[in-house]
Amino acid sequence: MLSAVGSVVGTLIVPRAVGGWLTRWVDRVVNGAFWVATSRIADYAARDRVLAGQAAAILLAQLAAWLGISLVGYSLLLWPFVTGGVTSAFTAAGSSLFTLDSRSRPVPRPR
Repeated sequence: MLSAVGSVVGTLIVPRAVGGWLTRWVDRVVNGAFWVATSRIADYAARDRVLAGQAAAILLAQLAAWLGISLVGYSLLLWPFVTGGVTSAFTAAGSSLFTLDSRSRPVPRPR
């Protein structure tokens, strides 16, 4: 979880290039996916249209990685305090992170 916090601070706040392992890993995965997607495209204009979305894909993948690392970190922090094991810890952390409680019921309307 501290790694995710450091990656967020390094990416969003620090005005110079700061790279951590998570940022490099996400960049390599997305670059590899775009390389596979464009390796068979011979036309330069068509390849350029596909590669135009690469930067946005890296940012979205980075956000998803931060969210995933935070979910795992919060789950491990909650694990000793919940009954039902690690699955209950993931359920509790997930409902806290995504603000959708799996045990929630509709709010009754006032009469």
